[in-house]
Amino acid sequence: MESSRWFNTEQAFAPGRELFRSTRRFSLWAQTVSHGQTLLRSRKGADGRSGEPTRVDLLFKPVRAMKLRQDYHGLVVRCATAEEAAGIREQVAPTPTGDDRILVLETGGSPDFVVSGAFGWYEDLGGDLEPSPFSSAVEEGRPPWSDQVLLGVDGGLTSRAASLEELVEAVARTRYRYVYVLMFRLGDFPGAAGPATPTSVFLTRAEAERERARRLASGAGEWWIEQTPIAV
Repeated sequence: MESSRWFNTEQAFAPGRELFRSTRRFSLWAQTVSHGQTLLRSRKGADGRSGEPTRVDLLFKPVRAMKLRQDYHGLVVRCATAEEAAGIREQVAPTPTGDDRILVLETGGSPDFVVSGAFGWYEDLGGDLEPSPFSSAVEEGRPPWSDQVLLGVDGGLTSRAASLEELVEAVARTRYRYVYVLMFRLGDFPGAAGPATPTSVFLTRAEAERERARRLASGAGEWWIEQTPIAV
């Protein structure tokens, strides 16, 4: 079962027009720096009680400003009225341009808002470990760890996480007996060394080295790789 709508034309954003309505629970799921994307998701089988048969993703892009909460129990997304738009513009700096659409998110309590160029929703049978159907950057059939960390900073909008079963199978049937942990230290504090923080885990040193080189190019902090054995 799949259905979707995408709104990105001036005609689609008539003041007060309702674009989406659902009684399901939605959570703030992912955000990306690239293209200013913000994703809300209603999970398949959410809460273990409702047994929802589908996943529903709501995508706003590019997002200029927003006022959101972590969870919505029932949600309506509609275009702001002229009066609402004027009030939201007063809260946002810099002032949204004519290309920005002001959307109101209604749930229990006071409404929230998103200022973005486009909005859409997509309902499908996907799960939490699969990328959003809005993603165009996922190569079908490619192992999720082939050239990236298992979970990216986008929370799954454009990448896929390996399940525990997939990771165990990959380690058991291949040469991998170590993982390579990319470590980071911002700097030393007066009289003491700064804390070391693990940031990413890779199955090959080559992948870890590529990511280390990319991070070093930013010029901030100290980056190094630690080889860690894993038990199978």
